[in-house]
Amino acid sequence: MYLTQQMKRAALVLPVCALILALALSACNGLGGLKKTPSGLEYKIIDNQRGTAAKIGDFIQIHIIETVHDSTVFDSYKQGPAGPMWQEIQKPNGQKFDLMEGFALLSKGDSAEFVVPADSVLNMFNRPPFIKKGDKLKFFVKVLDVKDSSQYQSALAAEEKAQVAKDDSLITSYMNTNHLTGTKTEDGVYVITQTAGSGPHPQDGQEVTIWYTGKTLDGHIFDSNEDSAFHHTQPLVFPLGRHGSIPGFEDGIKTLSKGAVATLIIPSSLAYGQQGRPPVIKPNSVLMFDVKLTDITGAPTPNSPLGGK
Repeated sequence: MYLTQQMKRAALVLPVCALILALALSACNGLGGLKKTPSGLEYKIIDNQRGTAAKIGDFIQIHIIETVHDSTVFDSYKQGPAGPMWQEIQKPNGQKFDLMEGFALLSKGDSAEFVVPADSVLNMFNRPPFIKKGDKLKFFVKVLDVKDSSQYQSALAAEEKAQVAKDDSLITSYMNTNHLTGTKTEDGVYVITQTAGSGPHPQDGQEVTIWYTGKTLDGHIFDSNEDSAFHHTQPLVFPLGRHGSIPGFEDGIKTLSKGAVATLIIPSSLAYGQQGRPPVIKPNSVLMFDVKLTDITGAPTPNSPLGGK
């Protein structure tokens, strides 16, 4: 079931040519002459732009390629859910081979190689079979941007605001094209009701029983408890207000009464956001759920509108 709480992270798609060129040059020239940080982390600055290094508490936006035996383990250019990632520079915690020491050496535009013993970050339970005891992991990092905490929060807020507006425009266009009418919640979920149901709406703390089919706006079904093809044909039962589903799903369900049949159209910020759920749900995807609310049980939590004090 894909109804789990999203985790957000900011990311911007930027050119990758600089790192590709740097890695190509380093491959030709060899990557000897590695230095060491106090924690023992081996590193080499491949491209030094000589800018102001990131400080503890700053955020760096990076692309990262992880390799072992010259084979790629992870490549954010290809595998990252939404392009490069932001990493907060944290105070080294005393552990050996601390990548934070390496990140703190970098400034905007720099690229570097870091070498870490696989045994220091992978144990026998989470080590892939192709990584053997004694192997070394290589991390090639390209720094695209550096921001202090305030700048990062401002950039994140601006990016999220722009995505909210984009999603809302996409949803209204979809509804107009398909001649749909509905109501919009305060948080931004569109609710198109086919059968109104009866009785009060469910509140936080109450348990709801739901049949659902989830799909993207292009009609691709990614999950359902009504279709045996998804191998779980039991009703979805969970208490509201305890992060048992993505925020937009709960927000929409709270507008319905027992017996209601409706379609919820959820903006990406209230679904899986910039991270998505690859490969099934792409980053920044608007989601749509056809739902049937068949039961509401239990008492609301004390601070909910129906819960009293």
